Amino acid sequence: MFRKYHTRLTFRQMRLDNVSLGLEFLDQENVKMVSIDSKAIVDGNMTLVLGLVCTLILHYSISSPLLEDGGQDKTKKQTPELRLLGYIQDKVPELPITNFSQDWQNAKALGALVDGLAPVPRLGELGRGTVGRQCQRGHAAG
Repeated sequence: MFRKYHTRLTFRQMRLDNVSLGLEFLDQENVKMVSIDSKAIVDGNMTLVLGLVCTLILHYSISSPLLEDGGQDKTKKQTPELRLLGYIQDKVPELPITNFSQDWQNAKALGALVDGLAPVPRLGELGRGTVGRQCQRGHAAG
């Protein structure tokens, strides 16, 4: 049974307790966590937090069986890296991405992936006006 979490975070210790509660849940889910604790998350250690995010993505969406298509037998035989590469290729079909090293040397692949996941309207499509108004239109369009 899990402990109760704090709803009104007035002290640092309450934040630490809430994050520890989440990390305990991840530990029970058998998520492999290395060198991360609640202090690193609350203090905003970006390297460790991004590592945790990548670990969560790997654990929950890439390593888990896919429930989308009927081709589950094919995806179960692939390694998580190949499944991630296939996912990226599906999201960015216009770029020939075949690996995680050379194909990411410029910003084209990353920009195309971000645009493929959450398309952002181009600046010309936002019309005239101040930058603030254009940002509001872009936010409303996204």
